[in-house]
Amino acid sequence: MRRIGTVVATSLLVLVTSTPGRADASPPRFPGPPTVSELTLNSALLTWQPPDTDPAPAYYDIYRIVDGQEHTYNGSYTTSLRLASLAPNTSYTFVIGVRPQAGHNGLRSPAVTFRTPSAPVESNPPTAPGTPVVTDVAPGRLTLTWAASLDDSGIDRYLVYLSGFGQTVLHSVTVVYPGNPGTTWTDTRTLPDYDYEFHLVAVDHAGNRSAPSAPVNVRTPPLPGGSCRAAVQITQAGGGRYSAVLTIVNTGGSVDVHTIRATLPPGQHNDPMASWNFVQLGNELVYAYSGWSGGFPSGGRKQLPFVIRYDGAPVPPTGWRLNGQLCTAL
Repeated sequence: MRRIGTVVATSLLVLVTSTPGRADASPPRFPGPPTVSELTLNSALLTWQPPDTDPAPAYYDIYRIVDGQEHTYNGSYTTSLRLASLAPNTSYTFVIGVRPQAGHNGLRSPAVTFRTPSAPVESNPPTAPGTPVVTDVAPGRLTLTWAASLDDSGIDRYLVYLSGFGQTVLHSVTVVYPGNPGTTWTDTRTLPDYDYEFHLVAVDHAGNRSAPSAPVNVRTPPLPGGSCRAAVQITQAGGGRYSAVLTIVNTGGSVDVHTIRATLPPGQHNDPMASWNFVQLGNELVYAYSGWSGGFPSGGRKQLPFVIRYDGAPVPPTGWRLNGQLCTAL
């Protein structure tokens, strides 16, 4: 019989050094010493005492020490942090830092060292996760929930895969640890007016992978309040192919992630080997931008070339939309 769960360590070795990281002419008490609890194969809860300063620190930096070198690991607004995605049977050393500010001077806590338990040795894969259910769908976010997988040694994590643009990629990972079954995931940077397909794979503590879940498909709604102007110029046609350039102007507010899409006339198909900007989804030509370098500012102009294979006449796509809002003629 299989069970859901996370293997928890029955013993814990923690070493704490006693020397603070930095000195000052009038040093406040440094943070710590940190302690480790709720240790599992892949996670631990790190807690520490705040320094005796006024004002109290508003933020802590957590550093991992590797081969004597300090590496930024994460940060916390409170005096605890859940360490996730740890490796089994691995030694970890962490220190807590206070950012330089009035009365703090960037002090470090003593270090804490601990080792995660060893992973079980078994080859039975988990059962497949339940089909994901999409909730909380908005132009810029969505949430997936699913029924947990079952496994003899416990589930370590779930892999969230995204299919689109003709490929399937690992999109995110949810880690299972005490108090968190890992069966919910939220994406806060989704594209408006865009088609998504997700499926899941469970991984147990021995590294065995489940069969994939059934996929779920969802189309995010348009982003309200936007506006645009668009025009297409065919630059070359012949031999059942035409080249064209879309010019589109964002006449609404600035947007970060965004989609541009239009309807292809019957008998037309995007040429994926020549159209680097667009993909075809059904009878629509779709451009999607989810980068971090500025997006599409208000008043901005994009020129996007594409190539179409056609039967009949080289008529360009119609009904151009920016984030789901119909553009007027440019």
